[in-house]
Amino acid sequence: MTEGQIYYIKGPPRLQHFIEAVAAATKHLSRAYETRSTLECIVLSAALIDAGLRIGIIMKEQLANGTDDFNESLLHQEDGDKKLSERKIIDMALKCDLINETGYRNLSDLYDQRNKCIHRYVISDINYNYVTSLVFRYAEALEKVREAVKYVQSVQAARGIGMVKAKGDETEPGFNTELDKWMDELAEARDKRPNHDG
Repeated sequence: MTEGQIYYIKGPPRLQHFIEAVAAATKHLSRAYETRSTLECIVLSAALIDAGLRIGIIMKEQLANGTDDFNESLLHQEDGDKKLSERKIIDMALKCDLINETGYRNLSDLYDQRNKCIHRYVISDINYNYVTSLVFRYAEALEKVREAVKYVQSVQAARGIGMVKAKGDETEPGFNTELDKWMDELAEARDKRPNHDG
């Protein structure tokens, strides 16, 4: 991938909703960093890592099968659907070589530590400094997942297989402004979408 290039993805309508959710989570994570909302940072970082792994797994499947087909079960889960937990997604990411053994161990440990913060904060021996330290680990892990996904995007673009269909030059004047505007529009669309909880 040449420096300055960014790739775009195309797929089924469910992918648009998925991208909107990622944009919204990214926007809210940025706000959580600004307000130093530690637990919110952990929850949103975990959600974005899970999303990155899911889209990376789809792209790896497309490359392996030489197709543009989507495994939409990775993009959305209704209440009654078979669950694909974060733990299962981490396992799948290792199996398809999206992450290596070190990344797998780190993400598995973060998953366990996050669950301790969320589900056992009161009944365990952790304190808020412990929780805060996880924010930094999550930030590093999220960046590594993003790098892995970017690499797979570049492979798809080079081979002409999968969801990656076009690229633009982010060094072009006005590109970042337009990209930021687009991300804000996606996030807003997600936040305005009605809830359909059971």
